[in-house]
Amino acid sequence: MDTKKYIVKKGAEAMDRAAVCALLAQAHWTQGRSKEVILRSMEHSICFGVFDQTTQTQVGFARVITDFSTAFYLCDVIIDPSVRNQGVGSLLLDTILQDPDFGHLRGVLATTYAMGFYSRHGFLIGDAHFMEKPREHY
Repeated sequence: MDTKKYIVKKGAEAMDRAAVCALLAQAHWTQGRSKEVILRSMEHSICFGVFDQTTQTQVGFARVITDFSTAFYLCDVIIDPSVRNQGVGSLLLDTILQDPDFGHLRGVLATTYAMGFYSRHGFLIGDAHFMEKPREHY
């Protein structure tokens, strides 16, 4: 796949909000998350999106939460099924990991099945246990 067809944009203002909501509606980890919560989370995160340069269609999305000093949390990484396994996810992740604002910081994420993908980009399976305080609702 020629990833030169795609460009990564940074910032909530650059995202196609309808496309992001549609992408996240497909994800198992966002089931029940309302459009309002998705949009609010975008406003309080550093957003990255992958766009087809020919059609200007957004085909990928990720959010980063950070203190800009010690660590960043990578979340809501999703690629449209029509372009998965073609290097688009790697383009998105490489762009995020090379970002001068936080690419040099300790990065953490949670995944249930994509360990192979993230390990190819330098993430290691840690020995700490991931804990959570569940929300009552989205």
